[in-house]
Amino acid sequence: MTRRDYILGRIEPADRVLHVGCCGMDRDFDSTWRGGNALHMALERHVPPENLLGIDINARRLQQMVAWGYYVEWWDAEDLGRAKDELVDCDFNVIVAADVIEHLACPGDFLRGAHKILPPGGKIILTTNNIWGFWCWFLYGIVGREEPWPEHLHYYTPRALRGMVERHGFSVTDTKIVNYEGSGRRWRWIKATTETWPRMKACLCMVAAKKGAVP
Repeated sequence: MTRRDYILGRIEPADRVLHVGCCGMDRDFDSTWRGGNALHMALERHVPPENLLGIDINARRLQQMVAWGYYVEWWDAEDLGRAKDELVDCDFNVIVAADVIEHLACPGDFLRGAHKILPPGGKIILTTNNIWGFWCWFLYGIVGREEPWPEHLHYYTPRALRGMVERHGFSVTDTKIVNYEGSGRRWRWIKATTETWPRMKACLCMVAAKKGAVP
């Protein structure tokens, strides 16, 4: 199972989805979209386009997506509470934030905003790097360097991510550690290694449902 498989497997075709961080990584944007491998493309194939809104802070890439016909808007993930009052037809019952939370200076603000947007029972699907994954272990434990993404501000274990999510009014319903899609042939030995030790796969995935009470 890959990260994309995990996300799509937990979304019903009738769901109304807010995709936070819809542009993906800027450095991989051109190759990912040219190859048809962008997560937002997969989401639009999975739910009707009118049931999907993408938001991001990358204005240049959003302009490209608008030109391609995607329904996207500029919004800061840490300001979703205000977005609830300003987004048109903001009736989402699923929020997808794939590899976003580790980039945020204030992840609690994001989770509070997500809680405000979702109805009781609505769910948030989160993915992030597994700090106990083989790649992080190999780089730091063997090579002696941290992972090569300086824009990452937070690292989560399954228990730490659960604690963060539950503190902000959600109940975790599922957790799984999977591999990322499209790792390429150059690094396929890492994928083979993690298939032997599943807890060392690269991506931590979690689904949580909104509780009725406001945190």
